[in-house]
Amino acid sequence: MGRIAASIKVAGMIGCLIAAGVRAQSADPLFSNGLEPGLIAFGPSLSEVPAGAFDQPSSGTPLHVTLAEPAPAPTWVPVISTNPSIVTVSGGGVIVPAGATSAAVKFSTPFGGTSSPVTIWAILGNTIGAAVYVSYASSSCIPGLGSDMSGYTRQCTGYASNYQGDATWDNTYATLFNGVWPGNVQQVGHSFRVKVNATQYGSFLLTTGATATGIHIYPNNSIGATGMASISTEAQGPGIFPTGVCFGSDLTISTKAVTQAQCKLAPNSTYYLNFSMASSFAPYPTTCGASSCITGWAFDQFGN
Repeated sequence: MGRIAASIKVAGMIGCLIAAGVRAQSADPLFSNGLEPGLIAFGPSLSEVPAGAFDQPSSGTPLHVTLAEPAPAPTWVPVISTNPSIVTVSGGGVIVPAGATSAAVKFSTPFGGTSSPVTIWAILGNTIGAAVYVSYASSSCIPGLGSDMSGYTRQCTGYASNYQGDATWDNTYATLFNGVWPGNVQQVGHSFRVKVNATQYGSFLLTTGATATGIHIYPNNSIGATGMASISTEAQGPGIFPTGVCFGSDLTISTKAVTQAQCKLAPNSTYYLNFSMASSFAPYPTTCGASSCITGWAFDQFGN
């Protein structure tokens, strides 16, 4: 009786998705008799795919389906994007090879633009959701874009480092800290650097996930100068400092519902983490005495 109820629930959900304009594929008949438990996991819960991707897995640990037991034959798992105009699931699903328990999902995304996380559903016996967001590729960055601080413009390339050493500057938080929000756990307790031109800023697209957590970034003058950081919303755009969500040289940032953090962010939302050498006081003149300066930072967890 429980299996029948679950089947009805899944069928109803698929019907709703189809009615909303999302095309679903039917479950593999191998599991239609209810003798196999089917899908038991679908993760990570939040994954990143770069803009302009074509038929490729998500970054880092790829989003993948996991079956309860090895597939006795190649097994089709339907995977559905709730917003295929932003994130398209290649082939509408994935095949788990015979003898395997998991397979990575591949995606295609449009060039340019950003998105809040798109929910992705995997369906086989059970229906399990995860989220994928499209990250800004460096080619999507608009050099010279203005700011709410007079005279400052955006730079799209430069030098940065994280706990591993030199970091690729592709204008995303996930690459800067080697992991989606809040970043790779190995970054905690370590320093990072961002080199910015005297009157320019660097912006790193930040997409929060469902996990409520927080970080603390503050100056580390043993590796660089004190810089100015800020958080701006997706609607505000990159490079917003005094009129953004928060700004300063010492920031606590959290997605917890109740928090003492200066920067209170919503889960599953898109923001920018911005860096510059601007002064803390209007009219925000640069504190960099050269053409460019390296800002030095420490990175810790924030639990309050």
